[in-house]
Amino acid sequence: MTLQKMLTWLFMLMCYLSMSVDVSAQVVIDWVTVGDPGNLEHTVEHRDGTSGYGAMGYTFQIGELEITNDQHIEFLNAVADTDPNQLYHFAMGSSVHGGVT
Repeated sequence: MTLQKMLTWLFMLMCYLSMSVDVSAQVVIDWVTVGDPGNLEHTVEHRDGTSGYGAMGYTFQIGELEITNDQHIEFLNAVADTDPNQLYHFAMGSSVHGGVT
């Protein structure tokens, strides 16, 4: 058997094995807690006439990092089989910020 044939068979075997193994990754999101109940608002008035920033009456959690396309795709696949809430839009795959198809 020539080296080329052997490599071809090896490649075909690897393709077959990769199709038969579940390689889906579980998305892990690192969360951080934000908030300081009782924190008083800033009383300084800004140039635009606004004030009151900084008050936090409750705590909440938010992702430490931005969500990746892969994480968003896994979410869509998990909850939007029929997409009743219209979570996916075709522009997600074609805009410069897209990549979700």
